[in-house]
Order: sequence, then structure tokens, then C-alpha cells
Amino acid sequence: MAPRVAPGPGGAHEAGILRKQSLCRWVSSRPREFSPAVGRSHEGTRWSVPPLQPVTTPIIHLNGDRRETLLDNLEHAYTAVSAAQDALRPCAGNARNFYPEPGRFERYQAQHRERQEQLQAVLDSLTAEAEQIQEEAQ
Repeated sequence: MAPRVAPGPGGAHEAGILRKQSLCRWVSSRPREFSPAVGRSHEGTRWSVPPLQPVTTPIIHLNGDRRETLLDNLEHAYTAVSAAQDALRPCAGNARNFYPEPGRFERYQAQHRERQEQLQAVLDSLTAEAEQIQEEAQ
């Protein structure tokens, strides 16, 4: 999970600098063999996570956004999707809500698992993009 940095005594500007530094440390600390999620599916369900396409990154140049801006945007997106994952966890279901119909709870669990995997695939893609932007800096 990407680090979250609260605004310090220096205000939003200082928090932004700290966020960039912590994201850079976070990205550079990821294992080298890390790669985005691949397609997944669960037998017996109609849900499936399609395989991620290779990550396309912006070209860093003088007329475009700065590297720090791109990393900030990725971190904000990562934080939002991570918050969506946290919000989704309580929706896992309880068997007592499904027992009148055999098999319904298992289908619901597979559906919930698929949703979690879709969000994780987005996080993996955002991470891969941030890693590639960082690698271009070196």
C-alpha cells in the first residue's frame, strides 16, 4: 500500500514534497520481479478480470507534466482505489443472509472476490506505471 502522509506544520506544499519523497521510496522499495496482475477467473462465475495490457507511460519532457506531478496523480489514484478496497471489505457477506437458497452464498463470495481482484489489478497497474516513471528518471 502506498504511504499516506498527512500535512505537516509546513502546510500543503511541505506535505506534497513529503508525499513525493515517500512515494519515490515506496516505488523504489518494490521488488524488481513485481509486475501487474494477470487475468483471473473463477470457474462457475460470469465475472473475470481481463489481463492487463502492458502499462503505457507518459513521456517526460519540457512541454508536458513534471515527473513529480505524474507521481502525485498516481499516488492520489492509488489512495482512492485503496480506500475503495477498504470500503468493499465489509461487503463480503454473511452466510445467514443467503442460506435459504443453496449455492447462492458461494456465488456471492466469488463475485465479491472478483471485485477485490479487479481493484487489486488497478492498484498493480498504477504501481507498475509509477515504477516505470521512476526508472526513466535514472
